[in-house]
Amino acid sequence: MSDVHAIRLRGPWQMEPLVCFAPAEASGAGQGGGELPPPGRVKLPTTCEAALPGGFCGRVRFARRFQRPTGLAYKTVHLVVDTPWTIVRLTLNEHALEIERALEIATDDRLSVRLNLTDRLADTNVLAIEVEYPADRTTAGQDTAGQASSATPKGSATLLGEVRLEIG
Repeated sequence: MSDVHAIRLRGPWQMEPLVCFAPAEASGAGQGGGELPPPGRVKLPTTCEAALPGGFCGRVRFARRFQRPTGLAYKTVHLVVDTPWTIVRLTLNEHALEIERALEIATDDRLSVRLNLTDRLADTNVLAIEVEYPADRTTAGQDTAGQASSATPKGSATLLGEVRLEIG
């Protein structure tokens, strides 16, 4: 395998809560009536309590600007997003990225989504990631038999993990 250079997009990220789920809506199927916390700025990776104290459950958008990698000879640039929760939407420069075409790499505590961005990068880019944090944290990430799922581990407090560009 060739050498890969990683650029971690730690922050600052603009964070905006979009929808608050009521406890009965743990699946995210509907919109809750709870009050949305104010938008803010965070560094990644972050936990739910650090980013959204007070037990917030719902959909959150994280957005960050970054420049096209320069000074490196490369053939490909991949975006890698680690999160234990459901990635609802990914956009680059306001264009939706097809999550279902992404390579998903499951590990013990998270699901990494990997997308090839090589031909999509502009000189200046805006990446936006929407994730859902379920209301029922005691059963989140379990299948119907109660087995833990790698995509959403039981009791995980990480809202959004590492986001990086892998340059190869």
